[in-house]
Amino acid sequence: MLPGDSPYEGGLFTGKGWTAVVAENPPAISFLCAECFQKEVAQNHVGTKPRVPVESRVSG
Repeated sequence: MLPGDSPYEGGLFTGKGWTAVVAENPPAISFLCAECFQKEVAQNHVGTKPRVPVESRVSG
């Protein structure tokens, strides 16, 4: 569930076992049940390591 107007700044999973991943066409998001997520991990389509945002620094 992504409440509020777009673009969404947050979300809430209303059931256990769901996760969200960046879709093949960013900035889209794919929502996967636990079983589907494990299948994607096994096929190396997604990883389980959390991503850390990188801040670009502009000098000047």
